[in-house]
Amino acid sequence: MLAGITVSCSKQNKTPQTIEEIITSARETTQRVLPVNVMLADPYQIQYLDGHLLWIDGTRDKLLTVYDLQQQTVVRQVVNEGKGPFEILPPVQLLTDPAEHTVGLLSRRTGQYTVYPLADLICDTLLRPVRSFQFAQGRDHCVKIGGNRYLSAFYFPDTVASAAVCDTAGKFLRWINTYPSEIMEIENPSDRYMKGQSSMAYLPAEQVLCIAYTSYLDRIQFFDMSSAEPTLVREYGVPELKEKYTPSSLCTYATDRFIYVLWMNNLDKERYVLKFDCEGGVRDCIEVGSKAYRFCVTLDDTKIYTLEQDSAAMPVVAEYRLR
Repeated sequence: MLAGITVSCSKQNKTPQTIEEIITSARETTQRVLPVNVMLADPYQIQYLDGHLLWIDGTRDKLLTVYDLQQQTVVRQVVNEGKGPFEILPPVQLLTDPAEHTVGLLSRRTGQYTVYPLADLICDTLLRPVRSFQFAQGRDHCVKIGGNRYLSAFYFPDTVASAAVCDTAGKFLRWINTYPSEIMEIENPSDRYMKGQSSMAYLPAEQVLCIAYTSYLDRIQFFDMSSAEPTLVREYGVPELKEKYTPSSLCTYATDRFIYVLWMNNLDKERYVLKFDCEGGVRDCIEVGSKAYRFCVTLDDTKIYTLEQDSAAMPVVAEYRLR
């Protein structure tokens, strides 16, 4: 059965704050471009783990780059593109697991998910994954929810589910639906999928899931995932913002305590990182480079790192201090 959303009036925060109100109060911070000792070609995913930045470069023979922040140098480029053993077919979603100190690579084309220890990626050793499996349902993007489950999203033509819950071997467990009513009412499955594409982030300790819709609703939602069905606890929905800022998009990132959303106005080249607590309350908002398009945050919530373009339209990695 499809599990729907239960909206708890007692838990849901009714504060009528919009994304527009949040970004109006954004503060500025200093940008520092990192010295990177390799040529960046087409980086499109970035993550932070244990003092290292990791990014996926779409035009390299070695897909994954590992950068040591303390030494300010690339320590390794690794993982071959291809169909062979331990190779990955792009495009790739990159995930990190601070509790396990592991790095996950999801091939969005095949649904293959492969997990490596960070220690092995740093050392010049033959790579052997901790685990590798095929998602039974979904392959567009995923997020780990707890120690033994993933939410995996893709095109589901036979249901109005937004994601599938799978175990750590990729086995399908159940459907969930977090779609707003506007998306659920779309009859054509392919249209529903296109309009419902999102970015997800998860806080394990609080069991809070954040969903930011990437191109349609300009909406950020927070769900309590502690029970069998997701409970909507807070939502930032901005119908008027879509008309004013079209086209715009969102992507998410989670540390141990906070969830961050990069809001991108692709028309006027405005970029803001919004910081939320586990209840969806706004804690901070800073302006980043006008050409930032992906980001990550250190586990101690002190620095933001972005992939962006410089004045010559060349890709760079930039650093911003949160405090």
